Amino acid sequence: MPGAHTKNLFLRDGKGKRHFLVVVGNRKNVDLKALKSVLEADKLSFASPERMKEHLGVEPGSATLLGLITDEHHAVKVFIDEEIWNADALLCHPLVNTATLSIPKEGIERFLLATGHAFKVVNVPGRETIVQDQ
Repeated sequence: MPGAHTKNLFLRDGKGKRHFLVVVGNRKNVDLKALKSVLEADKLSFASPERMKEHLGVEPGSATLLGLITDEHHAVKVFIDEEIWNADALLCHPLVNTATLSIPKEGIERFLLATGHAFKVVNVPGRETIVQDQ
């Protein structure tokens, strides 16, 4: 299936008042401490399953850009890693993680526009993977 394989991080700030959906390549090991300055957040942690259900309408393991259809109050800020944004298409779950759709970048832009979600393309900081000798 053509498109960039993604993973979606649903995060909240330290006070739980701001929510973020961060879309990165599925192999990227994100540095959450460095990411907080990119998102201009005081602290970052993963949002609870209850918050994910409330804002994205999905269960843990199924976070997806397409879940923004349920975020009618625009409480979730969207950040897309520039490496992923350079792809012609993104692979997304259609609200469940048992299926995947390949959506052209232009389709993602139209979807976000239709839901009223602005997005920002950023360089999401990654951590180096340390390989230990066996």
